[in-house]
Amino acid sequence: MSTPRPTLEVLATGPLALIQDLGRPGLAVMGVGRSGAADRGSFRLGARLLAQDCAAAGIEVTLGGLVVRAHGDVVLALTGAPAPAEANGIEVAHLASFVLTDGHTLRLGIPPAGLRTYLSVRGGVEVPPVLGSRATDVLSGLGPAPLKAGDTLPVGSSPSTFPKIDVAPMRSMTNGPILVRALLGPRADWLADPRLMAGIPWTVSRRSNRVGIRLEGQASGFGWKAKP
Repeated sequence: MSTPRPTLEVLATGPLALIQDLGRPGLAVMGVGRSGAADRGSFRLGARLLAQDCAAAGIEVTLGGLVVRAHGDVVLALTGAPAPAEANGIEVAHLASFVLTDGHTLRLGIPPAGLRTYLSVRGGVEVPPVLGSRATDVLSGLGPAPLKAGDTLPVGSSPSTFPKIDVAPMRSMTNGPILVRALLGPRADWLADPRLMAGIPWTVSRRSNRVGIRLEGQASGFGWKAKP
């Protein structure tokens, strides 16, 4: 008799928890955006910690609050925003793999910095793919629905490779100002001098979401051209 595959039972999700992978690149001609993990670097790091293909699906958790119970032993890793984590009341470290044993529960708190935490699963979360990806696209509705309490997530077969690193030291996240690289978009000609925008501090608006980020700041100084 074959041993049943492990599963993760979702007990709580926090503000938003989504199944994500690296998305659906190359389908723009069909009107399908890439979507996928918002922080691909953290997502790829989780796959590296578990020695598996970086395309394996995991869970993207926004502002903590995820609670899952293992049915069967599951190897996991947490990357991205450093949400406080406990497995059956015992603190779990980020940026390192750990085992969530059968019947035990993992709880994520609210991260003190950052927004999205990634729960990587050795073997991946094996929900049905749509257009070659298991990613949830919140704009088009493609892929699995946002997670909710009561969902059961099947875990795929573990890869034949074994992890070569135990922990991946990373620079701590900060709540202070950060410097980001910006590229001019198709409406840059609406601005008298778009370069002046780089010298102005901006704050991410509460109206931002996973599809796009709205910025708030002092708009004077670079000027708007009259629209044709």
